[in-house]
Amino acid sequence: MAHQATDPIDIDVGAPAFGCHVRWFVQDGNHRLAAAILAGRPTILALVGGQLDYAKRLFGVECAEPKPRLGARIPEKPYSSP
Repeated sequence: MAHQATDPIDIDVGAPAFGCHVRWFVQDGNHRLAAAILAGRPTILALVGGQLDYAKRLFGVECAEPKPRLGARIPEKPYSSP
């Protein structure tokens, strides 16, 4: 593949402990995931949301919560639409 994507895919595994089950984990990046599979890449960068211990059981990798950066600005409206 000539141009490999550098931004992570978004995965949400839900929170089964609270009865929240997700049917399709990939929320954004389906095409990037498919391209990585077709290219034979063994890993892909992903942002994982939901119950992290469940994600670890599903994918077999450690999922860690990011540490806040000193001086990072919290957006006023993180999910506003244009």
